[in-house]
Order: sequence, then structure tokens, then C-alpha cells
Amino acid sequence: MVGTRGLTGPAAVIWLLAIVGVATMSDAQDTNAWPDARPADVESIDAMMEAAYRAVSAKRGEERDLERFRSLWRRGSRLMAAARADGGVIVNVLSLDDFVQAFSGPVDRGVYERELSRRTEVFGNMAHVWSAYEVREAPEGEVRTRGINSLQLVHDGRRWWFVAGLFQNEEADLPLPSSYAGHEPP
Repeated sequence: MVGTRGLTGPAAVIWLLAIVGVATMSDAQDTNAWPDARPADVESIDAMMEAAYRAVSAKRGEERDLERFRSLWRRGSRLMAAARADGGVIVNVLSLDDFVQAFSGPVDRGVYERELSRRTEVFGNMAHVWSAYEVREAPEGEVRTRGINSLQLVHDGRRWWFVAGLFQNEEADLPLPSSYAGHEPP
């Protein structure tokens, strides 16, 4: 939360306006340098989720549509993977550029990521999505992994943007909660 550094009255308002002005200026610069999204991909949270899952899926030997994926995210966004290790948790933080670089190029095996279920909460211009997923090598193939994406979105008055994402894969002793497993998304 942005604080006012102990300022009160008009000084606090001026300080907050300065912060908002800087954020707005950087937003304008960021969105101008970013790939244009397909209008249908960003008109709703449902459309954002569908586009994201399609963009990260690819047939064997083909590439993921990472420019489409990038167009869904605000510049400066972070994607994080949580994994349990040695009794603790490791969180790998990637910039969007790091993610795109790590997952660019043809896939060795097919990757079909599909949403199983979703919970969405919206307040004002922000939203939080919990999205359970599964990954297969072929659309009807065996499930390789499942997990949950925790995604934050913001609506800038024109469209929705992903601004942060954290995911964790299911493990033998960490199954998906029954409320997420096997339900179809909205």
C-alpha cells in the first residue's frame, strides 16, 4: 500500500498525486512498447484466461504463441513458481522477458495446458483469479501435471491486464483441493 510518509493534509495529497503521475507516465510508456493484444482476448477475465491457456499450449515441434501471451501482461509483471524443497518453499521469480526466453522455441513434447476450474474475485479495477490447471502432451493424452495459478489482474479503463502470477504444481502429498479438481471453468 502506498503510504504518505507521515504527511498530512495538502502535502499528503501532493505526494500521492506525484506517485500517481509517475505511475501513469510509466504505464503509458510501457503499453506503447508492448505488443498489441487481440481485442477479444482482453475484453473480459474469461477471455484473458482462455487466451493465456491457448498461448502457452503447442503441438510437438511447434512454438507457443508467446507474443500473444506477452500481450496479455503489463510490462514489468512478474511470474513466480513456488515449489517445496527441503522442508521449505523455493519461489522462482521471472520477469515476463525471462519467461518468454525460457519457453521460446519448438516444444519437444506437446504441451496442452487446460483450465479445470476457477474462482474469481473482483473489486473496482482489480481482480484475483485462482485457476486450477492440468497439462497433457496431447489433447486427450495422460495428465502430466496439475496445479493452481494465482493471478492478479487490473482493468485500466480500456482492457484487462495480468500484473502478477504465482503457480504451484500438485505433488503426491499436496493434491489439488477437491473444490478445484475436476470442475469445469465458467
